Amino acid sequence: MQRILGKRLSEEARTHLFHLWENPLDKLYRPADTGPRIRNVVMLRVLYETGMRRGELLSLKLGQFAHATGGETAQLVIERNHHDEYDTRVHQPVAKTRGRIVPITDELEEQLLEYIVSHRAEVPGVGFSDDDFIFVTHRAGREQGAPIQIATFDQALQSLKKAFPAIRHVHPHLLRHDWNYRFSSEADKKGLDPHKERELRSILMGWTENSEMALLYNMRHTQEESLELGLIVASDTKRDLPPQVETS
Repeated sequence: MQRILGKRLSEEARTHLFHLWENPLDKLYRPADTGPRIRNVVMLRVLYETGMRRGELLSLKLGQFAHATGGETAQLVIERNHHDEYDTRVHQPVAKTRGRIVPITDELEEQLLEYIVSHRAEVPGVGFSDDDFIFVTHRAGREQGAPIQIATFDQALQSLKKAFPAIRHVHPHLLRHDWNYRFSSEADKKGLDPHKERELRSILMGWTENSEMALLYNMRHTQEESLELGLIVASDTKRDLPPQVETS
């Protein structure tokens, strides 16, 4: 439990991720790799902003990307996808959690659109229906235009880590832990009571209402408060000691 509650990005890694959002083509030396690099950076940003699982990310379809309209923010719709008839991958990535809708920032919406319209659309064999997957294989070969494989995603992440060593410890589940840490911090700022925090967290993570995971992350409040109080108690040793009693 302690290990899970304490997991989050280092500030160095977070800084470099933000740099990637702003400069997705940094340290890219082959123009032919532009499309895959944009795809990889966008995938990483989706994981960071939403806390979704890797399988959920790789299962996203064009029809699950809802653009911002009427004052509402852009959204990604995560669906349960076991035995998806449109997924031809041998090792089909599946959503382990419940279906849900998650918001994304205007900046991520813009980058998603750029990837889909300017880079994905140029890949031979790619489809454009609502049932076609957002993230596809760009490299020439029999899988070109097909939904990206789990192994390909892992290789893409390793490539980014090699170019940017500061994010070498970043992986999808760490980003999920970090999302939950940031959610808890925002819940603190808003003064949410533990029950409401657990309810909202469960909705955004796709957990059941009484999820043990939601309860576990909520315990961050209790843990940090206990550490703070424990430090006060421990600091009792620092108090000025009374003057020693002289004995004759």
